[in-house]
Amino acid sequence: MRKNMSIHEVEEKTTKKGQLYWACKTNQGPMSCFDAIAGKELIKGKGHVCDVEVQTSGDYTNILAVIGIHSKLEGSEEFKESGPSEGARLRRITDCVLAGNSLYETGVIKKEEIFEHAKGLYEMIGEIDANKLQD
Repeated sequence: MRKNMSIHEVEEKTTKKGQLYWACKTNQGPMSCFDAIAGKELIKGKGHVCDVEVQTSGDYTNILAVIGIHSKLEGSEEFKESGPSEGARLRRITDCVLAGNSLYETGVIKKEEIFEHAKGLYEMIGEIDANKLQD
């Protein structure tokens, strides 16, 4: 589920089993994040309003992805969008390439067409310059 929330504190921690995670204090209560890309984006988003993808299981809410980081919290009434976070852009690129690969595996397109198909999908999304797919 996508939510818009204020990120007040972010702390890197380790579970008893040694797994790295980020404990967050938000305006919607405490949350955890076990995704490294999202954890780094949460650190950048500390003190900001962020769009995040969350999943609730019982009493726990986990942040799965940071979709965008917005205006600072301190006294700001405006809502300035900074655009999708780097993590969100990387996930979109990955999704486009995987979609192209799926079409190749089902015989719809040739192997050499995977990149062009992914680039076309990404251009349709229009978030960032599709040439970054080549990096």
